[in-house]
Amino acid sequence: MAFDMALDTNNLVDLLGELKTKADTLQDWEMRQELDDICNTYSSMLHYMVMGVDDPSSSQLLNSLIRRTYSVSDRLMRIERIKRNSKDKYVLSFLQISAISLSDLLLTMEDYGRQFISISKDNELRDSKRERIESELMIKHDNILMQLFDYVWTSDVWRKSEYETAEVILNSEHVLDMDKAVFISGVTLGLLEMFDERKLMLLLDAYLNVNVEVRQRAVVGLLLVLRKYDSRLYAYSEVTSRLKIYSDDLNFVKNIFTVLMQLQFSKLTDKITDKMRNDIIPSIIKSKKFKDANPNLSNIDLELTRNGENPEWYDDKIDSKASAKIREMSELQLEGADVYMGTFSFMKSYPFFNKISHWFYPFTLDLPDLAGVKRIVEKSSSSLLNMVLTSAPLCYNDRYSLCLMIGSAGTMGEQLVNQQLSADLDSEEAASLMEDGMNRKLKPSDISRMYIYDLYRFFKSFSAKIEFDDIDKSKCVESWQLF
Repeated sequence: MAFDMALDTNNLVDLLGELKTKADTLQDWEMRQELDDICNTYSSMLHYMVMGVDDPSSSQLLNSLIRRTYSVSDRLMRIERIKRNSKDKYVLSFLQISAISLSDLLLTMEDYGRQFISISKDNELRDSKRERIESELMIKHDNILMQLFDYVWTSDVWRKSEYETAEVILNSEHVLDMDKAVFISGVTLGLLEMFDERKLMLLLDAYLNVNVEVRQRAVVGLLLVLRKYDSRLYAYSEVTSRLKIYSDDLNFVKNIFTVLMQLQFSKLTDKITDKMRNDIIPSIIKSKKFKDANPNLSNIDLELTRNGENPEWYDDKIDSKASAKIREMSELQLEGADVYMGTFSFMKSYPFFNKISHWFYPFTLDLPDLAGVKRIVEKSSSSLLNMVLTSAPLCYNDRYSLCLMIGSAGTMGEQLVNQQLSADLDSEEAASLMEDGMNRKLKPSDISRMYIYDLYRFFKSFSAKIEFDDIDKSKCVESWQLF
């Protein structure tokens, strides 16, 4: 960020001049007036310094001017983007929700939450009627949740009233936990687009939320945002003070360290995908025992990751060289490396993924796009299929990819998945895997890892990914020296 580096040299006068020129070009008189006020205040401060006046509050005043200058610069870049890139997802999303307020969205989200609770407690409803009402409600809810995400992602810097409304969203007992999690993802994406102190403070608030999905998303977002804007954090005393308080919490420090390691492992994803395609799979295919067994090539990824904690089961299928390579990948997976990216990357072309918010939905079958899949799963005689969709170590949007694939093929897709699972597992293995999967409770580290995978897939596979700064190649994860 050239502007950040220039501002660190205290060359404020020249920078303010450049920003005035940009404000004039964009004909944004509000920003021009703000810049004039900053210039006048800065000139007065310099005048008193030259006169030898000792003002103990001068450093605080300078930091205030720096924060205001950062804000004007960010906002001018946003205004320029909106005016000059009318076809960008960002601009289109902004225009669609420009007439909506956060407080209106809060009221609607709470209303849907109450309706869902009311339906679940109504024992007099017939199943068919309940299903119809829930289906209609989910369609409306999905639409409003997308609006909430787009509003937060594309919003200008928040006023105090918006920050207060956002806090209510996080703490409201009537807003669904899923909605809060998606909301935090929208806040993170909004911060990666443009710095906003109040949005950053909300991520810090979200770390204290009772819902672990919300907390872990807040930690991931917090680290990405702090790293991107580390050169300007010194000017935000409220943020640094809160971080100092949190750093005294041993659990917070451990959580931060775990997520940092997960983010570092995410940088290995491309290398791992290449290794799978160019080294691991070719080695397996060349194996004599593999040829003799003649398995279905589509099963390779499933076999690669199944029972990763105990890879010795490969020994009677493939030679020692291939087994060693698979064992290497299994160990990487246990350490947190992403071995599924290549498997599911081709499944991100479904219309479901055209909506940015869908990339960050916690997994649920109760979505309008998955109505057919839900019926298939509910009628399926395979408990193993249900386990794969709900308890397997797949990130959320990979599970959605699998669901959409099954849905597009109908019962044939279900049969294909069941056949592959049955071919790979005998009855005892299947029963053991189901018991482990169903009884396994996700730890905070599991949730943050899956969320990082979701983020990675979004920045790598989204149809309009060129419009976003890839966090894998940006300053966000180059190095980590935050605390």
